[in-house]
Amino acid sequence: MVEMSDLNSPQVVEAIILWTEWGREMSPRREDSRVVKHFGSDGAARLLPIIKQLDDDFYESNARFVADGLSQMAALASDDFRKKHPGVSETIVRVLAWCYIDDFKETPNRDVSVCRGGLRRRELLRGSPERW
Repeated sequence: MVEMSDLNSPQVVEAIILWTEWGREMSPRREDSRVVKHFGSDGAARLLPIIKQLDDDFYESNARFVADGLSQMAALASDDFRKKHPGVSETIVRVLAWCYIDDFKETPNRDVSVCRGGLRRRELLRGSPERW
């Protein structure tokens, strides 16, 4: 597991915004090269594992299976994430909630196999719903 020392550092917040293009695009576009370009190879080597672990941690929520709509899905997933990372930056929570609801917006409380997040998300969701 990645060392999660300061989840409120300006660098982590900026890196996750750059990585997802939050506030710049209509849908998330996770792209490592933007982080490398902005922070350099050494900075990206330190920041990318942190933001990818945060992304994975957010997606461990089962909110997509129990929520009645996108707002509830975002709220439940955000609450789950805050429990794992107390004191985490609210900007990080909002960025990851945006990604989460975009990936599952077509299927809240439905079949995950059509998730827009693609293979990576399906890999995270291996197993049966009983596991979640």
